[in-house]
Amino acid sequence: MARAKSQVYGLLPLMLDEDMDAAAAALLMLNGREPPVDPWALASSMGFTVLDKPGPASTVGVYMSVDGGMPIERQRFDLAHELGHIAAWETGLDAKDCRMASAIAAALLIPDPAIKRDLSRTMWDLAELVPAYGVSWEVMARRLPRVVPCVSTIVDNGRVRWRQRSPWLSGPLRPAPHRLEPWERRLVDAALASGEHCYAANLVSAYVVRRQGWDRVVLVSGVEEWEALTRIPDAASRLPLALAQPA
Repeated sequence: MARAKSQVYGLLPLMLDEDMDAAAAALLMLNGREPPVDPWALASSMGFTVLDKPGPASTVGVYMSVDGGMPIERQRFDLAHELGHIAAWETGLDAKDCRMASAIAAALLIPDPAIKRDLSRTMWDLAELVPAYGVSWEVMARRLPRVVPCVSTIVDNGRVRWRQRSPWLSGPLRPAPHRLEPWERRLVDAALASGEHCYAANLVSAYVVRRQGWDRVVLVSGVEEWEALTRIPDAASRLPLALAQPA
């Protein structure tokens, strides 16, 4: 059971969060702090040549390679991941740990001060921020609980694929790793049925991401809001839902 929980929550030790953000900040000093961060320019400023090469991203000597046939947000993250290995080595962290490199990559592409400012500015409108930061929905969903108090969930084809509550917070109510609350299930179903981003009582957002062969919904809410809705009897039937307004 512990193994399954670890796979869903994907937690790195909380004590390393500050170190990983510091490692990303050290890289950002070379390339500015405002998103969208350009990992190609950053790699170049560090003396690396980035090659377009099919297959997994890699670093050999002064050459880094990414697959130019992949979606641009995937290329950006893969290159940031390679830079994450370098940053980990430079700052004394475990340079061989791919989870560590991925966490640094997310901190590099979604810098702590910038995302906090932009969440406030846009009232947590991830439909605006995900493309503005040049990242995938998954990268954004996984990054948010590390920097702001929230519950973030990725649902693929109706099943919880990943779920996390900001790990520094304590409280009696915690999201079940593999199960949605009934009110969350209603929100996911409404978003999938409409194909539009959906909001529950202006407290929780459900973002639909459709790709060939699968449907993804990203659920994001503040921790206090999540706890409040979970405590409401029959919240699934009483919760008012609204679709995103057309731009």
